Amino acid sequence: MKSSKSTVLPILGMTALALFIAISYAYESVFLDQILICSFILSIVFIAKMREGSQQLIDNRDNRTDRNLSK
Repeated sequence: MKSSKSTVLPILGMTALALFIAISYAYESVFLDQILICSFILSIVFIAKMREGSQQLIDNRDNRTDRNLSK
């Protein structure tokens, strides 16, 4: 459950960012350049968070495999 939560939330965040960019582009927003910069920064944070969650899953899986082999 925790693994899906750590993956789903960043994906929803990325989707919301894409939606904000699309809306601001469609309405010719004056602040589109600032929105794009903020979106880039937040995207980097979301990607880092997703990688952290996937790395924890890999580590947990390796630990379980090591324990099963030692039995």
